Amino acid sequence: MKNLISIIVPVYNVERHIIKCIESITNQTYTNLEIICINDGSTDDSGKICDDYSKRDNRIKVIHKKNEGVSSARNFGLKYATGEFIGFVDPDDWIENRMYEVMIDALLENNADIAIANYYIDTDETTTPMINQEQIDYKPFNQEKLITYAFKRDEYKGFGAYIWNKLFRASLFKMNDSSTLNFDENITFCEDIIFFTNLALNSKKSIYITKPMYHYYKRNSSLSHTADISKRVGSLHAYKRIIEMLENKHIVTWLKRFYTYHASLILEICVNNNYDDKITIYANETKRYIKEYINTNTEYPERIQRMEKLLQYNVNV
Repeated sequence: MKNLISIIVPVYNVERHIIKCIESITNQTYTNLEIICINDGSTDDSGKICDDYSKRDNRIKVIHKKNEGVSSARNFGLKYATGEFIGFVDPDDWIENRMYEVMIDALLENNADIAIANYYIDTDETTTPMINQEQIDYKPFNQEKLITYAFKRDEYKGFGAYIWNKLFRASLFKMNDSSTLNFDENITFCEDIIFFTNLALNSKKSIYITKPMYHYYKRNSSLSHTADISKRVGSLHAYKRIIEMLENKHIVTWLKRFYTYHASLILEICVNNNYDDKITIYANETKRYIKEYINTNTEYPERIQRMEKLLQYNVNV
């Protein structure tokens, strides 16, 4: 019998998108799937739509719970997952119909732990494939290269430290005989990057698929576009954790660069909204690793100029 793939879909108020998402999964050429939809307290018809699909396709399991956030929803999904392999699809995204067939074949043929697929960024008007500036190994690669490809994003745009364009061997989720890896429910921004880093550190061999197979839908109302500082500050907590996890690896310089970038986004919100009491706080966070940021952005002078302008504003406050 074919290996079972569990696909976890956290669902919250996405009635406009969830049909396209579910159908892209149910129409996969690889059919031995367990599709776990966690309705995280939706107030629209998202939960009902999932229920309707589960009546037509017995591979779909729907779990209804109170709203506690995407990390809680994914953790619920992991509790119910029984597959030998685990994938994640966000509810406003969709996937190419051969994605899981290609990924599991690559994993099995190469005895790998993680398969990574290139992806598209979609808006309502455009579909843009990601193009890597540097070559990614077409043969299986080790943990060090996996982490390098994931966090050197200018060079490897079609890789990323995300969970949704990847398929994982379920054994990676085992921390020991009595516990499994979970998402941190206290972090609301970049929580998936911490989770990926843990999985990467548990892995030995990975394989990359050059063809884009995942469609990441970029909408302005998503959390990544929020101006809510209380939510965005989670990105700093996340990168602090990841820096600690990878402090002995060469990639730590790039992690500090990302910390600086996310701190600058919060600083920019403070500046634009005249949050004068917070400007100095996040200016200091932006300065924390400014040396690493500048050293890794020498090819992008416009980024350095943006930082200088933001930090100059703090001097004038």
